[in-house]
Amino acid sequence: MKNEEILEYLKKNIKKKRYHHILRVADTAEKLAIVHDIPADKVYTAALLHDCAKGNEGSLLKDYKNIIVNEWVSLEEELKEKSLIHGPLAGIIARDVFGIEEKDILNAVIYHTTGRENMSKLEKIVFLADKLEPKRDYPGVDKIRETAQIDLEKAMLLTIDNTMTYLIENQELIAVITVKTRNNILRR
Repeated sequence: MKNEEILEYLKKNIKKKRYHHILRVADTAEKLAIVHDIPADKVYTAALLHDCAKGNEGSLLKDYKNIIVNEWVSLEEELKEKSLIHGPLAGIIARDVFGIEEKDILNAVIYHTTGRENMSKLEKIVFLADKLEPKRDYPGVDKIRETAQIDLEKAMLLTIDNTMTYLIENQELIAVITVKTRNNILRR
């Protein structure tokens, strides 16, 4: 029932292209969940919600200003950046609109772009599914897709390294939380 409500919300609030991306991510996440023995229903819900704020950040920031001021004091500064803020906003929608309280699902939604230290399997799957859905096409994606079927940690490391290389080559900022995520994986 909840996923049907989420799909209706997405149809009304998200552009068509983004909606189809979300469906591909949810499908990819569900398949990875089955391979890695994680409850597919939780993964699917988190994947549906991961981009539910994308494209509407401006209006949502106005709507949720009080929540942001009161609850985001400790949120990593880079997640407040324009290109990343849709994750935390999607987390608020997941909780306040759809009543999602499970921390694992909320974290998967909030940190799907940056990762975070000590991610659960569910969080890793949503993170990876967003980067590996079938329409994604970038150097190394096929190798990462194969690796994700076998080892989530290695797939995370390959994905983060690939992203960092791209950001460095394009002289873009790298979120400190992503560097910490990478280091956390390497320390295991």
